[in-house]
Amino acid sequence: MKKIYKWGIPVLATLFVVAGVSAFTFQGTPEELKDIQGQESNLGGGFSTTYINTALDETSASSTSSSINIDGADRITLAFTVADVTGSGLATSTFAVEVSVDDVNYVTYNKLIDNVINTNAQDLTRVASVAIDSNSTKLYSMDLTSDNFMFMRITDVIIGTTTASVTAQALIEN
Repeated sequence: MKKIYKWGIPVLATLFVVAGVSAFTFQGTPEELKDIQGQESNLGGGFSTTYINTALDETSASSTSSSINIDGADRITLAFTVADVTGSGLATSTFAVEVSVDDVNYVTYNKLIDNVINTNAQDLTRVASVAIDSNSTKLYSMDLTSDNFMFMRITDVIIGTTTASVTAQALIEN
């Protein structure tokens, strides 16, 4: 493990080489990750970075996350979690993703790819929102082969007689 110093602050970095394939992991803030992207390395090209953004962190009321910069993202996987529901159907949490090209005007992203079983003959299942009414986590992906956005945010609406605790995380790879 090698310490890299940026702005006088030690940042954790690790370089793995297995069977001739190099992988670089970096732990830092999204701003620090954005700063090193595209820089040349001795790995044969620019850095690829992956980080987790916890957009909603155990909130118990309907809410909207702050904007998340996804400029240049190759892949985004979303994990929506509902906890602290005392019984199925007592509270429903509905998650949605909104996207923007200017961080001002947001529209609902209608192509979240659902993590469901499809046969080879079926197309991927795409949805605009995700409703969860029990303690569970559901995974979704964004189709960034056809789309390109600068920003996204996650909304959550909680309806029911009990207060649930909700978390929304985005695994972003650039």
